[in-house]
Amino acid sequence: MQINWFTVIAQVLNFLVLVWLMKRYLYKPILDAIDEREKKIEDQLADAKTKKAEAKSEQDEFSKKNQVFDKEKKEMMDKAIAETNAQRQKLLEEAKNDAGVLQAKLEKTSKEMQDDLNHKIAQKTGQEVFAITRKALADLAGLSFEEQSVNIFIKRLNELKETEKEQFIKAFKSDTIPVLVRSAFKLPDEQQTEIKNAASKILSEKTHFEFKIAPEIIGGIEISTKGYKLAWSISEYLNSFEKNIAETMKKKPKVSGLPGAGFEELLKFPGDLFGVAYNIDEDEIGVILLGEGTLLNAGDEVERTGRIMDIPVGDALIGRVIDPLGKPADGKGAIAYTQRLPIERPAPAIMDRSPVNTPLQTGLKVVDALIPIGRGQRELILGDRQTGKTAIAIDAILNQHDKNVLCIYCAIGKRASSVAKVIANLEEKGAMAYTVVVVAEGNNSAGLKYIAPYAATSIAEYFMEEGRDVLIVYDDLTHHARAYRELSLLLRRPPGREAFPGDIFYIHSRLLERATHLSKELKGGSLTALPVIETEAQDISAYIPTNLISITDGQIYLSPILFESGILPAVDVGKSVSRVGGNAQLPAFRSIVDLKLQYSQFEELESFARFGTRLDENTQKIIDHGKRIRACLKQKELQPMPVSEQIVVLLSLTNGLFDDITIEKIQDAEAALAENSKEVPPEVLKRLLSDKPLSDPDREAILKVAGNILAPFKDKPDPDQTKK
Repeated sequence: MQINWFTVIAQVLNFLVLVWLMKRYLYKPILDAIDEREKKIEDQLADAKTKKAEAKSEQDEFSKKNQVFDKEKKEMMDKAIAETNAQRQKLLEEAKNDAGVLQAKLEKTSKEMQDDLNHKIAQKTGQEVFAITRKALADLAGLSFEEQSVNIFIKRLNELKETEKEQFIKAFKSDTIPVLVRSAFKLPDEQQTEIKNAASKILSEKTHFEFKIAPEIIGGIEISTKGYKLAWSISEYLNSFEKNIAETMKKKPKVSGLPGAGFEELLKFPGDLFGVAYNIDEDEIGVILLGEGTLLNAGDEVERTGRIMDIPVGDALIGRVIDPLGKPADGKGAIAYTQRLPIERPAPAIMDRSPVNTPLQTGLKVVDALIPIGRGQRELILGDRQTGKTAIAIDAILNQHDKNVLCIYCAIGKRASSVAKVIANLEEKGAMAYTVVVVAEGNNSAGLKYIAPYAATSIAEYFMEEGRDVLIVYDDLTHHARAYRELSLLLRRPPGREAFPGDIFYIHSRLLERATHLSKELKGGSLTALPVIETEAQDISAYIPTNLISITDGQIYLSPILFESGILPAVDVGKSVSRVGGNAQLPAFRSIVDLKLQYSQFEELESFARFGTRLDENTQKIIDHGKRIRACLKQKELQPMPVSEQIVVLLSLTNGLFDDITIEKIQDAEAALAENSKEVPPEVLKRLLSDKPLSDPDREAILKVAGNILAPFKDKPDPDQTKK
């Protein structure tokens, strides 16, 4: 490729011409423009420096003003705070004074309102009583109330005792002072004369009488002078009625002024009296008194204790009799304790429990064989009054001797004589060495009866959590339910069936759920509960019995019919059941032929045979055998039988060794067999208590010894009948 130099030279020349033209005509204007721009920039920078200096000057001035403002602001705030504090102190003092005046007025008004309410209630009730009494007297004797009043008053004058006559004569010994006779109605002249004659026989014939009408006495007659009054009137009964109303009000005190009090917190009243905060309302607290509130008055101060109701626990309680507050009731001095537990505690969780697999022997054949109880079970004892419920529980306590089982006997609402008898029996048999007795007598307040079973359960739980086996008896929960009903009605809680409150089921379920068998991780202790319930007219479908039956793991029902027939203990096997204890029953008991089935068949056939029906030989044998079962199941009170003796007797019974013995000799034969059961080889007796079933050789060894012991009691066959 050849380069065209002419073209190249021409382009270079053109470029040079262009550069020259630009320099000549454009370079100078551009430089002038640049100079002008630089000058403007310098002017702007100078102006900015001036403004910056002015801004700094203004900032310094603002800072000075701000410092002055902060100083003035601080002075004003200090002054305002001082004035506010002074005003606040003044207002507090005025409010305190006003509150004191208001409190005094409220206390006065409260007392006046309470007195007025009591008076109105008494007045209204008195008027109703007066109307009913007036009508009843008229219907009874055909006389008016006025005539009856005069007759009754004259009769009372004539029947004054010597001491009353002396007081009457002393009060009216002055002949100058008239005897004032007041009546709610105008007395006719003949009735005035009758009263004068009756009073003159005691005083003197010179005594002057003055008769006045006094409507305020409502009905009746009064004779009075200064400092003395003899009356038969409605107003007198109203006065006593008002006192009764006041006493009732003291059973349900309401406390105000304790805004921070919690539910079931323990409150302290004057006179070393305590109560439990139970109704927490917006303006007041309904309290369950743990004692008698007869000395309480409106306006008394109440203190918070900051703790809920608790009870002392520990080994020091063993062998002692205490009340539900933990105070000794046996006269043996104070109790040294190091720990207290709340009476209300949550029941152990399901994962903290173990199955019931260890028997709790009661020493009663009918219970241990037919209705077995396990450690950690809840077995209800129910029946009518005076059927032996307490006797079964006490026998169970006596049978725990040397079995490493602690016992708690909780008496709720029992008569003092009954409790004293139980304690005497326990001391006589040596059972107090492993027993704690908690007592809330029948004459104690409803509050003490209510907390008694919870306090006893906390004592039992302490030992259970130490890995020990405990048996607790609640005797009985009928009185506990009635005490809670009384408290609920006084606290204005709505009543339900049979006037019991709606949570009556819950108070017993949360109590009995605390009975259990703990897991090995929690030391494996157990708490067995034997609650006692009283039925009326054999009605086990009543409210409280059905509640307890559904809560517990079985029931032992005592029949008044069996009791009256002399069959003691009067356990109705057909209505009794143990839903848990069968798993814990000793295998030796389960090795015996089904005794409950035999006894049930006998009871059915016996009721059928009462119609006079002719029975076949097999049926008659079943009935005869059943009669001997019933006779062998009888047992005297306070005489529990060891397990080995029970098994020997029951094994002999189910194998027919008693069938050839007359009913009259059954008790003697059984006693001889139990007493001589030690003749059974010791190794066999030891195996009866093991966790293995009864083997055939052991069974034969027991029956052989039993046959030899019972042989003298069997009827000898008639020689003539044998020849025939």
